[in-house]
Amino acid sequence: ELVKEYGHTLNMGEADTFRDFIDYCYANYHTDNYALICWDHGGGPLMGFGCDELYEWDSLLLMEMEEALKNSALAKYLIKENV
Repeated sequence: ELVKEYGHTLNMGEADTFRDFIDYCYANYHTDNYALICWDHGGGPLMGFGCDELYEWDSLLLMEMEEALKNSALAKYLIKENV
């Protein structure tokens, strides 16, 4: 079931797109607990997660994923550790 039409393609390798997806899910699917699973073979810390073939194989680097999570509606629920 299509839940939202944008009228244009979105770059899945952009931190803002990832954050917007997280925020959309948080705003529209309420629950007591949340889990975010990012699954693919990935490129590790050098090439990142996922690839968007519509945007020159752009992928989410780990620092972009961190930025998206820190700026998302779920930021207050993240487990934070001092490393």
